[in-house]
Amino acid sequence: MLLILALLACKNGDPVQEDSVVEVQDSDSDPDLDGDGSPASEDCDDSDAAVRPDAIETCDGIDNDCDEGVDEGVQTTWWVDEDEDGFGAGEPSTGCEAPEGSADNDADCDDTDPQAWPEAEELCDGVDQDCDGAVDEGVTFTAWVDADGDGYGDEAQPVEVCELEEGTAEVYGDCDDTRDTVSPALEEACDGLDNDCDETVDEALGEDVMVTPDGFEATLILEDSAYAFSALVVDPVTGNLLVTNGGSGLYEVDPATGTMTLISSNSLIKQTPNEMVWGDGVLIPSDQLMLSEHNATSSSSCCEGSVYQVDPSTGSVTTWWTGSPSSSGADPKGLAFPTDTSAWGEYIYVSDTAGATSSLPQIWRGNSSGRASFVRSSSTWSTSHTPQKMGFAPDSWGNELYIYNSHNQYLQVVTASGSVSSWLSPGAGNGIVWSTADTWHDAAGDEQLYMVGEDLVQIAVDGTTTVWATPPDGGNDLAFSADGETLYLEWNDGIIAIDACEVSE
Repeated sequence: MLLILALLACKNGDPVQEDSVVEVQDSDSDPDLDGDGSPASEDCDDSDAAVRPDAIETCDGIDNDCDEGVDEGVQTTWWVDEDEDGFGAGEPSTGCEAPEGSADNDADCDDTDPQAWPEAEELCDGVDQDCDGAVDEGVTFTAWVDADGDGYGDEAQPVEVCELEEGTAEVYGDCDDTRDTVSPALEEACDGLDNDCDETVDEALGEDVMVTPDGFEATLILEDSAYAFSALVVDPVTGNLLVTNGGSGLYEVDPATGTMTLISSNSLIKQTPNEMVWGDGVLIPSDQLMLSEHNATSSSSCCEGSVYQVDPSTGSVTTWWTGSPSSSGADPKGLAFPTDTSAWGEYIYVSDTAGATSSLPQIWRGNSSGRASFVRSSSTWSTSHTPQKMGFAPDSWGNELYIYNSHNQYLQVVTASGSVSSWLSPGAGNGIVWSTADTWHDAAGDEQLYMVGEDLVQIAVDGTTTVWATPPDGGNDLAFSADGETLYLEWNDGIIAIDACEVSE
């Protein structure tokens, strides 16, 4: 080849210079088959004119520029846009063309919700619509937890809400968010709570109202210095009260009006009546009263007391015993029918401060035939002891006989075998009665013993004693209403009703 060029040069008369010799490539050894100007030795695909070292890379799955890379720098990157809101998420993909349902970014914070994407309008729905990492910002308002649903929330428990929901309130100020009987909108009630949230409990309930520490309201039924009340029972049928008024007889009192009606002015019950109990329904009809008159024959000297049966419907009085059946001395005070007749028998039990010839105090049991036997420990009492009002305890207390002995102010327990033991000295006591309604029981649901003297005292079965209220001028006797919700308390000149207001749990 070089030889031919030299000869041609000579033929043309051009001298051939040694340093101007041009080296000519042999096209047979390095051809350019695709005619793209790049010989086969440099062209990575000499069959395709679009492929050569100086070509522009295009996205076609071919190494167009012969740099051993395919579609480099010309592919598209995309992310799946499932909710088709223009913003994708997840792992990126690359290719020559983004498929339908993809986006060129991964800025979507929830690719299942077409309303959630950067700079979207924030809605109040618990979702981060604008993908700024905050939920419901700028579109909620402050409410307060209202656990009791009374419309007032707990100031210590604010919550951000879109709208008021059950269990929230738009105002706070509830001082007890566990009770719907307490809120600033309520009036004060008799329940031991600060109902109106003014930091005062049971205020302004009326000038004739006494409120106990437990929040029960005591209301005056009647009061007159001419009265000399000494015994009290509640008629279980009518709900009216039966009271003895020394010197004038037996009366019925309507607690709703305070009206007092004379039932009997029989001279047998006009001296010094002490205790009344309803019949047990076996020994005595349940609509009849038993009444102890501790000094029937004389208003000034002791004793010759008696026990009577009284028919409230007619006012008739029948004498069961006058004096102690075995002696001329008698001073009957307390009366009680047993709660457990299997242990105590079908008797009426009588406490007698001068029950024997020697004037020793006694507890004895009797029936229509007279005294059956004594029930006491002979070594327990001396002539200075004065057992008075008494009652049989409920089953949860053991069905035993509890009696108040004014000597040293003992509350004593008597067993069916006759043993007597001093249990407590809770202060002065006249009437005793056990609670029958849950409202008056303790937190465990057990019956409580209530005793009245100078104070109204609450006593638990374990002996825990609480001065529960101080009635006017002390008290002589007390009894629960037929439904057990009201405790009636009697003192010399009057009667009050202590209502157990309903307390929400």
